[in-house]
Amino acid sequence: IVQIAATKYVNGQNIGSLNIILHTDKQIPPVLGNIENPLIKVYHSRTHVARSEGLSNFLRFANGCILIGHNVQYDFNILFKRELLDIDLHNEFPIVFDTLKLIRLVCPSLHSYKLKDLISVLNLKGNNSHLADEDIVATRALADYCFEQVKKLKPLIKSTLKHNYSIAKQLRHRYGW
Repeated sequence: IVQIAATKYVNGQNIGSLNIILHTDKQIPPVLGNIENPLIKVYHSRTHVARSEGLSNFLRFANGCILIGHNVQYDFNILFKRELLDIDLHNEFPIVFDTLKLIRLVCPSLHSYKLKDLISVLNLKGNNSHLADEDIVATRALADYCFEQVKKLKPLIKSTLKHNYSIAKQLRHRYGW
């Protein structure tokens, strides 16, 4: 991972963005699947920062925020566990909404939960260009979709949880409800 991007929203309004290119000594793959890797052009046209500096910048930017992302734990492990070993995702961000976990709950029978596939299947705004700043649009659209689906299911969920205490307890433990 050589790009970190984030956008802050308050009451649905964008109040700030962060877009960092992390230095790497590794070669960036020229092709991703069957497309030319767009990150190569971005990487060579922008200033790079040391990985630890970029990660610290992200932590300062996102401090005190609710974190929303797609497959958050994976990205966190790749970025932070390798670079800043003393950072704990749950301590740093007590409230995290992972759209991968959410969409698996909302639509449990989909064939793929890759962001690019979800955009297509659910007809969501955005594209999965493999650029972090563009993936934000798709992830937000997916989070909004999940929110709308859960709102529709809320009465059924409440009733089910009320009448199935053991299931409710397992869900709270597993998903932090």
